[in-house]
Amino acid sequence: METLYARQLLATLGLRAEIMQVGAYKGAADPFTRDDRPPEVRSTLNALLDDLENALVSGIARGRS
Repeated sequence: METLYARQLLATLGLRAEIMQVGAYKGAADPFTRDDRPPEVRSTLNALLDDLENALVSGIARGRS
Protein backbone atom coordinates (compact mmCIF):
# COMPACT_ATOMS: atom_id res chain seq x y z
CA MET A 1 0.00 0.00 0.00
CA GLU A 2 1.52 3.30 -1.02
CA THR A 3 0.77 6.89 -0.15
CA LEU A 4 2.06 9.94 -1.98
CA TYR A 5 3.40 12.49 0.50
CA ALA A 6 3.39 15.96 -1.03
CA ARG A 7 4.55 18.31 1.77
CA GLN A 8 7.87 18.98 0.04
CA LEU A 9 6.15 19.49 -3.32
CA LEU A 10 3.77 22.00 -1.78
CA ALA A 11 6.70 23.78 -0.12
CA THR A 12 8.53 23.94 -3.45
CA LEU A 13 5.47 25.62 -4.94
CA GLY A 14 5.31 28.03 -2.03
CA LEU A 15 2.24 26.41 -0.54
CA ARG A 16 1.48 24.98 2.88
CA ALA A 17 -1.55 22.93 3.89
CA GLU A 18 -3.44 24.27 6.90
CA ILE A 19 -5.36 21.27 8.17
CA MET A 20 -6.56 20.57 11.71
CA GLN A 21 -6.01 16.95 12.66
CA VAL A 22 -7.37 15.45 15.87
CA GLY A 23 -5.98 12.12 17.06
CA ALA A 24 -2.91 10.07 16.26
CA TYR A 25 -4.84 7.51 14.20
CA LYS A 26 -6.45 10.09 11.92
CA GLY A 27 -4.14 10.11 8.89
CA ALA A 28 -6.18 11.88 6.21
CA ALA A 29 -4.09 15.06 6.43
CA ASP A 30 -0.72 13.28 6.58
CA PRO A 31 -0.01 13.34 2.82
CA PHE A 32 -0.16 17.14 2.92
CA THR A 33 1.58 17.78 6.24
CA ARG A 34 4.22 15.04 6.55
CA ASP A 35 7.02 13.43 4.57
CA ASP A 36 6.44 9.87 5.77
CA ARG A 37 3.80 7.57 7.26
CA PRO A 38 3.52 7.83 11.06
CA PRO A 39 3.72 4.58 13.06
CA GLU A 40 0.07 4.80 14.15
CA VAL A 41 -1.21 4.96 10.59
CA ARG A 42 1.28 2.27 9.52
CA SER A 43 -0.09 -0.12 12.17
CA THR A 44 -3.69 0.62 11.14
CA LEU A 45 -2.96 -0.01 7.46
CA ASN A 46 -1.00 -3.18 8.28
CA ALA A 47 -3.97 -4.49 10.29
CA LEU A 48 -6.29 -3.73 7.36
CA LEU A 49 -4.00 -5.50 4.89
CA ASP A 50 -3.68 -8.50 7.24
CA ASP A 51 -7.48 -8.76 7.43
CA LEU A 52 -7.79 -8.57 3.65
CA GLU A 53 -5.12 -11.23 3.19
CA ASN A 54 -6.82 -13.52 5.72
CA ALA A 55 -10.17 -13.10 3.97
CA LEU A 56 -8.57 -13.92 0.61
CA VAL A 57 -6.77 -17.00 1.93
CA SER A 58 -9.93 -18.21 3.70
CA GLY A 59 -11.99 -17.76 0.54
CA ILE A 60 -9.48 -19.69 -1.56
CA ALA A 61 -9.27 -22.45 1.06
CA ARG A 62 -13.07 -22.77 1.18
CA GLY A 63 -13.22 -22.92 -2.61
CA ARG A 64 -10.63 -25.70 -2.72
CA SER A 65 -12.11 -27.56 0.27
